[in-house]
Amino acid sequence: MSQLPSTYTDLHRVGLADTRELVVVEQFALRPSSSSSIASPAWIKAADDPAARIAVVTLNDPANLNALSPALMLQLHYKLADLVRNPQIRAIILTGSGPGFCSGGSLDMIKSGAEMVHAGVHDFATPGGGTAEPWRFIRMQFGGVVRLIANSNVLFVAAVNGPAAGVGLALALACDCVLASKEHAVFVPAFAKLGLVPEVGTSWLLTKKFCF
Repeated sequence: MSQLPSTYTDLHRVGLADTRELVVVEQFALRPSSSSSIASPAWIKAADDPAARIAVVTLNDPANLNALSPALMLQLHYKLADLVRNPQIRAIILTGSGPGFCSGGSLDMIKSGAEMVHAGVHDFATPGGGTAEPWRFIRMQFGGVVRLIANSNVLFVAAVNGPAAGVGLALALACDCVLASKEHAVFVPAFAKLGLVPEVGTSWLLTKKFCF
């Protein structure tokens, strides 16, 4: 795999150029079910129905355990922003496809940033250069999604179907409610193993908001 570009602008361009659907959004309406003697609602997929109050947002890169590549992160940010602005949506369920919820930041992108640090930077005058560029992408995109979730008036539910690691853990903890699979969910604060400090509010969220 080729090395990812290391400036914020180039990372943004790489993300926009990826045409895969890495984040899938479905909207549902809850209607009374007539198939059961128990009054339980049926989930009806109905994106254009005024009664469609619930959105299910699925991270869709199962081959990479839904790692947060530039493309996936940009799609997630844009699609969540659209849903939060939609007055029809009252709740958003965030989950992952395949065996994982989210394995955290793309290691290719982290590796690219580390190579910049070790290679040294000599041109400090050129905008868009320097060792802080990968950090700027993390702050604006990773942090931007966590801030969007935390500041939203929409109810966010993390449906953790598998490993939630690093920034993936932060996404889950930022939600109002975390529902975890007893058999498959694993919460992994993987920062220390990568030589990183916990990002995008994980230190606070882990101690203040995580309830079992």
